[in-house]
Amino acid sequence: MTLYANDVMSIAGNAYDSDKDQSERQIAFMFKWVTAEQLRIAVKTEANPFGEITPEQYKAITKQDLETQAEA
Repeated sequence: MTLYANDVMSIAGNAYDSDKDQSERQIAFMFKWVTAEQLRIAVKTEANPFGEITPEQYKAITKQDLETQAEA
């Protein structure tokens, strides 16, 4: 597989967008525009494969471990 300049720029752009999205979520949490419970709904898990953030991103934003239904 050969990567071309456009492919690399697209991949880099997607990484940047992901970082920007996480920063926006972190700001929303800091200013209490969204609660940890509301943000938990956006986490990608086995029960929610279409989530938008990873459990690691959730912890980075909220400073709380993600508790899934199976653990609760």
